[in-house]
Amino acid sequence: MNEMEFIAQLVGQYCFPIVCCVVLFWSMEKEREAHREETKALTKALEDNTIVMTEIKTLLGVNKKNEI
Repeated sequence: MNEMEFIAQLVGQYCFPIVCCVVLFWSMEKEREAHREETKALTKALEDNTIVMTEIKTLLGVNKKNEI
């Protein structure tokens, strides 16, 4: 086996899988960060909606005895 075949075999067996794993890890981290930001935005929207619903209940005079 000459040097070129050895290098090609080395790259094919070791370097390519390692590079793929690194790229997949990086991609997962980016996806996780995007999901974290989406979750923060949804949490904020839910908190705002809860505040508004509480204010509406107060304005309408709904208390626990009148709820269904």
